[in-house]
Amino acid sequence: MNDNFMNEDLVKTKVTYPVLFKRLWPYARREKGLLFMAIFAVAGGATVARLIPMLVGQAIDKGVVGRDLSIFTKVAYAYLALEIMRSVFSFGNAFLFQLFGNRMLYHLREDLMNHVQRLPMQFFNKTPNGRIVTRLTNDVMSLGELFSEGVISVFTNAVIIASVVIALSLISWKLTVVSLFLAPFFIWATFHLSNKIRAILSEQKKETVRDQRLPG
Repeated sequence: MNDNFMNEDLVKTKVTYPVLFKRLWPYARREKGLLFMAIFAVAGGATVARLIPMLVGQAIDKGVVGRDLSIFTKVAYAYLALEIMRSVFSFGNAFLFQLFGNRMLYHLREDLMNHVQRLPMQFFNKTPNGRIVTRLTNDVMSLGELFSEGVISVFTNAVIIASVVIALSLISWKLTVVSLFLAPFFIWATFHLSNKIRAILSEQKKETVRDQRLPG
């Protein structure tokens, strides 16, 4: 068994989230309805979350400063409605993305099984059964976790950040520009930490491959 064959188990550390999404898109687009519903839930939750501070601001401006105590009753009911809406959107976001991810992995496993069944017998004579099982189970599960905790998390946070920037711009665009000066530092720190985590996972994968090479 040559080194090229064994090196198939090594994780590529340079694969970015856009590349990962591009490779998984043929499976994701089969569930576009669920994806769009999940995106709507994310956008709705982000919008509602930005409305709550504005509601509190209205209570302070009109209720406390303006000495209009009747406004607090209206604000209380509005706040309750917004919290209920935020909870519904949050549940819908988590549920729909999990359902979307599971359906996408189902299509991926289905294609893998069809591919394995079409392989020639020589492939099974040269390939350990454990390697095939790992491809069909553990690797697919790891890919799903990377997609759900990576691509979906990045997308969700991007929508939330965009809603925050829009809300800040409506209050004061000058202060928003000043606040965004620190954004490049946080982006750099995020990518730096992400690369370190990916390198650690790669080393763990390499150790697992080395252990598999050792005779039992």
